[in-house]
Amino acid sequence: MSSCPWCLEQIPFRWRKAPACPHCGRALQVSQDELVRPIDVRYPDVVLAVEAGLRRLLMPGLLVVLAGLLAAQFFAPLVVLVWLGHLVALRWLVVRDARRVLGKSRRFFTRWLVRLLFLTVGLTGYGLAATPMVGPIPGLATYLLLNWLVSRYVLWSLARERQRLPLALWEKAILGLLLVLVLVVFSCMGAGVYLVFWVWGKSAAFWHWLGFGG
Repeated sequence: MSSCPWCLEQIPFRWRKAPACPHCGRALQVSQDELVRPIDVRYPDVVLAVEAGLRRLLMPGLLVVLAGLLAAQFFAPLVVLVWLGHLVALRWLVVRDARRVLGKSRRFFTRWLVRLLFLTVGLTGYGLAATPMVGPIPGLATYLLLNWLVSRYVLWSLARERQRLPLALWEKAILGLLLVLVLVVFSCMGAGVYLVFWVWGKSAAFWHWLGFGG
């Protein structure tokens, strides 16, 4: 155990086999067979922290994102900043406290689920946000959808971890599916870039053949 389940302070290596925390003095074990985990102590507080973070994302976060999406109508690269800012804010406000009390496997899955969701749903939805006139609509829908998906999964993971239940089969399947979708999205993006340059090259050669080239 590297941190105290009661006060969450780091326990020096020389104290890790001690019966009590050197910081708060409380017992580190319930019995000889079962260790007290941080989630056993802090579950209600972490759930409240996740819900509070989600409320901050909805307001004033929604207004900030709307302003960024409207500005992106005049300067499309701003969409990238909105996408990146949303990723950082969601991890800081919703995922951060939860990951501290999750086990190793669920920390890994939570980290990569968020990343892959932003590389699939996020890139697709925020990419559409650069569409003239109607762009803010899919942008806001993407923002709300990602908030809902991540917060629901984090709360579900906390409940499963508290009950000492293993990762469900569908969790592993979804992570694999998202990885495949990431490969598809990036393949489509690469094909799109190649097609643009191919068409541009062909059109330049065509105008040069007509005698309009330099």
